[in-house]
Amino acid sequence: MSNTQNDDVEKNLIRIIADAPNHILQIAKEKGQKSFDELENKQWKHRKLSSSWVKYLGRSLEDFYHKKNCDIYAFPSNFDLKKELGIKQSEFLFDVSVGIYESFETEKFKGSKKILPIRFQAYSIWQIESEFTENTREIAIDFSKLLAGNALYAMMVGPRG
Repeated sequence: MSNTQNDDVEKNLIRIIADAPNHILQIAKEKGQKSFDELENKQWKHRKLSSSWVKYLGRSLEDFYHKKNCDIYAFPSNFDLKKELGIKQSEFLFDVSVGIYESFETEKFKGSKKILPIRFQAYSIWQIESEFTENTREIAIDFSKLLAGNALYAMMVGPRG
């Protein structure tokens, strides 16, 4: 990857992270499940903000990369796209995984009315883990997952302090 491409990635990542606080609260207050304002328990509010961070980061990275290559997706991110692609999991190994996806069809689905290609991540660009609680055991587990990964970029996000 050239220095210009690295600079482009770095500038966009800085912008995405700088914009995060406003977007995370906006996502947390979306209707559907209970919004952030409706939650009374501090632990549930924390979980809501954490899941909103993952959604925001996945969507933002996917938007950035998808413009360059339509086969790049963030997992999990766009829930309509997940449904369209037949992806059922809410997480695949990492909180956010961005990569180039490829697909294939098998003979098993040739005769069915609804043929869904089997999609898989052929090349990893980002693998991201986040653990906002001060649980050092969970932080160590998440960090170990990143060390075992093979993405071009890896990021661990944790609490201050």
